[in-house]
Amino acid sequence: RSQIRETLTYELRKEQLDAIEQTRKYTENTPDGEFLWNAKPRFGKTLATYDLACQMNAQKVLIVTNRPAIANSWFDDFEKFIAWQTDYAFVSESESLKDRPVLTRDQFLDQRAHGKKRMIAFMSLQDLKGSVYFGGTHDKHDWITADKYDGRKDKYDWFKETPWDLLVIDEAHEGVDTHKTDYNKKKIKRKFTLYL
Repeated sequence: RSQIRETLTYELRKEQLDAIEQTRKYTENTPDGEFLWNAKPRFGKTLATYDLACQMNAQKVLIVTNRPAIANSWFDDFEKFIAWQTDYAFVSESESLKDRPVLTRDQFLDQRAHGKKRMIAFMSLQDLKGSVYFGGTHDKHDWITADKYDGRKDKYDWFKETPWDLLVIDEAHEGVDTHKTDYNKKKIKRKFTLYL
């Protein structure tokens, strides 16, 4: 399933390059740290974030947001600028992307031997907050069974179990300072967190 819509190139502006360079240097000295980009509208945070992930050589990137609808803008930039020139696949089961050529976790694993090896996953904070695996009441995120990994037949919560190289919290000013969100963030294993 191709995720390439166009093969466009991009050139980052000075402020984007500066943000990427400062963050990259910070990750080298503070590997488990957190960093905030106070990005104004039209900053170009999606392409700058993708570029940072490439420079960090991040194998597994998780993007979460309080606005599920912006999944489309993340995927639009991915289809045009990133998919054709990187080894990343875009993985999501966000309802707002249901008619787009995104991969499920199963599809990503199935194609890895002869396809994309690295993953950018997208999830809404609402989904994380509601999941039983993150303290909620809904049986969500059971897209893959554990037998793919260790022979067990129960459901496997891969968001919680995956060691993410980079966690990106988009629209960080919207509802990320709540007790429930803090609880969910602590459940996500990651090396570094970028707030946008």
